[in-house]
Amino acid sequence: MLIQRLLLLLLGINIVLLAFYLVIDYQLVYHSDSAVKNLLAQEIVDTGQYFPRDWNYVNGDLWVLNTHTFIIPLLHWMHNGYLAHAASDIVSAALILHASWLLTGLLEQSRLARLVGMLVVSAGMSLIMAEHIYGQAAYGSLYYMACYLLVAYWSLSQARRATVLPWAAATAVLTALVFWTNPQRALLFYGAPLLAAGALQQLLAWHAARADGQQ
Repeated sequence: MLIQRLLLLLLGINIVLLAFYLVIDYQLVYHSDSAVKNLLAQEIVDTGQYFPRDWNYVNGDLWVLNTHTFIIPLLHWMHNGYLAHAASDIVSAALILHASWLLTGLLEQSRLARLVGMLVVSAGMSLIMAEHIYGQAAYGSLYYMACYLLVAYWSLSQARRATVLPWAAATAVLTALVFWTNPQRALLFYGAPLLAAGALQQLLAWHAARADGQQ
């Protein structure tokens, strides 16, 4: 289909422009909130502690698996500068786009609609959104963890036999990671919506079973 090929081409262009933004353009607005991932990664390498004792975590956040994680292995063979930051952002961007693709599939949209959605996400939407989602990538990590957790949770609820254990493990690991990072935020950002969705899903299942029993 011509329109689908056109959307794929536009998506490819968006991804190239996103990479240019992260590697080249973002240097113009690079600031301390963005550089903290480099500093924490360096502290981890220097101290040999994944959670450095003297590091002051702000907002009650414990960085468990975050943007700094992707920088740590790079510091063994490259300088801790902007290039390491850009490499971390590219990994984060790939996870954001992959999680978005999985989420659109979960919504049972057509391939055409999913591609349009990916065009919007990969475009950054605005300068502020692009900076926070892709540049700092802090909110981007919250987003892709939410997507992966939702996909794992839904897949677990639909799993049968052999697939139950892998999806249960994935859901448990993702839940542990998000709650370990910040329990209060995780409860509001991840826990409450998932519990509400699970309760609604169970309620609908009960109503469907009752309706089948009355027929």
